[in-house]
Amino acid sequence: MKFSLRRLVFLALLLLIAHRIHGKMTTHYTLPNVSVVPIEDGINQRQYQLYIKLPEGYENAPEKHYPVLYFTDAKWHIELLSAATEYSLKDIILVGISWQLDQSQDPEYMSRYRDYTAFPSANVSHQKKYQFGHAAEHLRFIQSDVFTYVEKHYRVIPQQRAYFGYSLGAEFGAYTLLNHEETFRHYILGSPYVDTLLDNQSSPTEKHTAMLANVYVAYGKEEESEAQRVNSIKAFISLLNQQKSTLSHVRHEVLDGNHTSAFPITGVRSIAWLSEMLKLAQSQPNSK
Repeated sequence: MKFSLRRLVFLALLLLIAHRIHGKMTTHYTLPNVSVVPIEDGINQRQYQLYIKLPEGYENAPEKHYPVLYFTDAKWHIELLSAATEYSLKDIILVGISWQLDQSQDPEYMSRYRDYTAFPSANVSHQKKYQFGHAAEHLRFIQSDVFTYVEKHYRVIPQQRAYFGYSLGAEFGAYTLLNHEETFRHYILGSPYVDTLLDNQSSPTEKHTAMLANVYVAYGKEEESEAQRVNSIKAFISLLNQQKSTLSHVRHEVLDGNHTSAFPITGVRSIAWLSEMLKLAQSQPNSK
């Protein structure tokens, strides 16, 4: 009996030591230079986070100011955009905007249906569940709270704000572009849902000023099987080409893959495009 008890104690000690060793050997990886900052939607009292990545050498160049790439769906996009900018566009600040934190519904990204869409759904049960149609409120939060925080705490070039959105995030970007174009100078819209936006958009002849923004739009080749959605994207691109000025650039690419698999290449290709646009802006001082 004594032997068995000693053996149990010995085994327990071994397990405890092994657990502590394992705990010391395994850690969570964090992306270099990325900070997570809490922020509140001041009007709706909703809690969000900003994922902020500063370029390497930021602290050593106190006189230097940087363009900012804002993006929605922060948790999904931070790694891709961090990697893409590391290779193609190092001198930029990344600011990802999270989903609402203080909401009780599952999944955790539930608020994107509300925040990224501009119009309510005609389907009563869907509307009750997802609360579509509050893009205007979310945009006001970004303009009033997010921009204010970022431009107060970091050395940025407000005239060279850029936006990246994919899927519903791209719908939000398209809504912003069509209704509040001045919010960003550069728009990256990956596989956007734009049919409802176009249905509610005024005709190009009613727009009094030409579009100044630069826009990159892409979707996957396999998405062409969804004829109605892709035709809407093509109509959207046609609208942009009608409205653009001589100072703006619109690029449209059809990439390999479907709605899901085209996402990584969209990130890489669009960041290379954004690098071109920022270099062009540097060569044209009046456009800054």
